[in-house]
Amino acid sequence: MDNRDNSRCGWGVQLSIKSFELLQIEKYGVILQRLTKEDIELVRNWRNDPKISKHMSFRSYITSEMQEAWFESINSSGVDFYFIIQHGEDKVGLANIKNVSWSDKIGESGIFIYDDSYSNSLFPFRSGSALFDFAFYELELNVLVCHILKNNYRAIRYNQKFGFTIGCGQSEIQNQKYILTKQSYETNMIFVRQFLLKTTATEYL
Repeated sequence: MDNRDNSRCGWGVQLSIKSFELLQIEKYGVILQRLTKEDIELVRNWRNDPKISKHMSFRSYITSEMQEAWFESINSSGVDFYFIIQHGEDKVGLANIKNVSWSDKIGESGIFIYDDSYSNSLFPFRSGSALFDFAFYELELNVLVCHILKNNYRAIRYNQKFGFTIGCGQSEIQNQKYILTKQSYETNMIFVRQFLLKTTATEYL
């Protein structure tokens, strides 16, 4: 099945590639700014840092050429949405919904915070909430999947708070598949929103 329909998106309207490029989400006190070419070197440096790469299934060094080829492949695909996570003008991480199947209403999520000063705060939960709201309520997906290395306990706990559960037959696999349905997300967000509201949008650190 070919999922790459460049003219279709979950809003139920025709959007141009330029519209996708200009996409910005501001919610829960964070900004998700659509990834542009000017930021791919920043992302490459983040991604090559061992503190990030050790949690990824692909851990080889990423060259500038590899990064540019990757960006060209996702920038106009119509099924991949990558965002720089910002707090004000500070660029602190990367979030994505990728490999969207419009017919099956499924996508794959990913997120990491690079700036350590934001990691041990509510900021990751605000960022995830903004990303998942986009997936379920703007792209109108019904299911998200993500892949987490078996020993990445922090990421597992993080995603479980949103309602992700491990897929069948994944317990012995190194790069495990987790699944989040829209219904489960809505149930779990009742508690996540209460958690986020304990602090104001500027109280991250």
